[in-house]
Amino acid sequence: MEKINIELKRAEDYLDAMVNAKTANKQDCENVKMHLDNLKNLIICSSSLTFKNKRKTDMEKLVSDKEIEQAFGYADFGRNATKRDILNSTLLKYASGYTTGHTAKCIALELGLITAKEKLTKKGKEYLYEAFSIGLSL
Repeated sequence: MEKINIELKRAEDYLDAMVNAKTANKQDCENVKMHLDNLKNLIICSSSLTFKNKRKTDMEKLVSDKEIEQAFGYADFGRNATKRDILNSTLLKYASGYTTGHTAKCIALELGLITAKEKLTKKGKEYLYEAFSIGLSL
């Protein structure tokens, strides 16, 4: 938020200087455009982070970090992915008609996200939606 305020202030300062001088050169216009572009990018990034934080919160309501830790136990998938990433990938595979490894299947079963017949439960569908939703209703 602080960066947004800084960029907004800089753009306002350039605009005020242009109005007070009653003249604007090309460099002044480019400076205002640059700061407004920076401001736009900061707002987009900020809203994206808000959606990611909201999604994580909604996912945690369905399956808590503690539940995930307990279900995974000592399972090590040997990747640079979080346990939630592994779970998200597992559910996406099942929703797409693919299968996954035995350990990932057992974890999803234990968390109540899939059935014994490898179909997503209601909870699994809600979790998958929250995991991949961009926060917009299209």
